[in-house]
Amino acid sequence: MDSFTDRRDNETYRTVKIGNQVWMAENLRYKSEGAVAPICRSESKSKKYGLLYFLQDFNRLAPDGWRIPSLKDWVRLFRNIHSSRSDDIENDIVFASAGKFLKSENDWELDDDFLCGCAPNEKADPFNFSALPTGYIQDFALVEQWKSASFWIANDFDFLTYRIVLYNFTNSAHIESRRNADSFACSIRCVRDCS
Repeated sequence: MDSFTDRRDNETYRTVKIGNQVWMAENLRYKSEGAVAPICRSESKSKKYGLLYFLQDFNRLAPDGWRIPSLKDWVRLFRNIHSSRSDDIENDIVFASAGKFLKSENDWELDDDFLCGCAPNEKADPFNFSALPTGYIQDFALVEQWKSASFWIANDFDFLTYRIVLYNFTNSAHIESRRNADSFACSIRCVRDCS
């Protein structure tokens, strides 16, 4: 596993190469105006869990040489970890097993109705993406803490904003669309192409 140091604030992030992409293996924690700590305001927790960012802020947050991932970037990641699109649920696009392969081994609150996890011969978090259950902000309140991870997608199509959500009750990854998402704050993982 490699690392990258953001010259803006000297924060160092673990990175992981998956296919022909390099992803930050930690949530962005660049302290911009309006960024919110999801867990508590202690420095050690912010370092582990990163910050949540509102829609109006996130497009200008990527460090030099990195970008906020587009829908195409996320789909490429899912394919690189051998996840395929399954049946859509309501308005969500669902990629089977992607959540299982991207979620961190620790910190997730288990769902009583769903035995989430790997088979005996599978390793948890095999790609070291290490998605943590930070939850997200909706209508300016923190929700789903310890139960979901939510990441912004850079593209804005037809007045809809998209995000990736990993839940504790499924091994899939959901691409969700939201109208009027200005009251939402989500985590950010940056990506770049291999050089």
